[in-house]
Order: sequence, then structure tokens, then C-alpha cells
Amino acid sequence: MNSNRWLGFILFITPLLMGAVYQWKDEAGKTVFSDQPPPDRRTSEKNQKPRDIKSNVIDTSGPDFNLKKAIQQFPITLWVNSCGEPCDEARQLLRKRRLPFATRNPLASQSDLNALRALSGETAVPVLQLGKQFEQGFDAGRWEAALDAAGYPKANP
Repeated sequence: MNSNRWLGFILFITPLLMGAVYQWKDEAGKTVFSDQPPPDRRTSEKNQKPRDIKSNVIDTSGPDFNLKKAIQQFPITLWVNSCGEPCDEARQLLRKRRLPFATRNPLASQSDLNALRALSGETAVPVLQLGKQFEQGFDAGRWEAALDAAGYPKANP
């Protein structure tokens, strides 16, 4: 059974295994929560309240907070074309870190060529754009440092 099926099974079965939760006030006036009814049957029925505790749900479908923040502040655009090894390694670095990115090809359209020229002053690729910042030419160490500085996680789950 894969991990997604186990997670689904656990989320499905947990509420079924949970029993009633009781709330009452003890002799000192403190509120007590328990899965067992009050030990002292002399506690008034008025103070006993069974509670329906809902199961907790953890949202694992979206990126974590730091990734969302980085995407919002520094969206990634990868400027590449069929430049060979540097462009391939640039794509591979972003895919390895599982980061969402847009790809633009300055050879595919005049508007992309003009936009790259406006950004970097040149038309050479690859270029890593993080918001309004950019790294010209592929250098794994510089690109990793730029992604780290922008708040992107080392490996997005």
C-alpha cells in the first residue's frame, strides 16, 4: 500500500476510533475533559457534556508557507532556448529542487527578446530571474545561493 493510501486510511479511520469526549467540573471547579465519564457519579448531570471532537486535517496539497512566500515575492522565470548544456543544467537545477518556474525563450518571440534585453541588457541565455533580480549565465553555486537568498527551500517536498 503506498503512502497516500495509508494517509487516506488513517484520516478515514481516525474519527471512527474516537469516542465521545466528556467535559465536567470537578470539586475544585476546574473543567475536566476525558474520554471516560466522570468518576464520581454524584457530579450533577447538568455539568456533564459529551463533546463531539472533530478530527484534525493537515493540508498537504499545497506548498509550505516559506515556498508560498518566496513564490509571491520572487517568482522564478528561466530564460532559455536550445543553448545546449548550460540551458539543460539550468532546467535540471530547478527541477531537482522541485521549484515552480516559468520558461521564456528569447528566440521564440520578439517580445521575449526585448524583455530579456530590458532585464539584463543582453540576449545571452540562460538567465535565472527571481522577481526583478537576475543571474546571467549558468553557475550552479550562484544560482543556488540566489534561490536560497530568495527563500526557496533546498528541496520542495
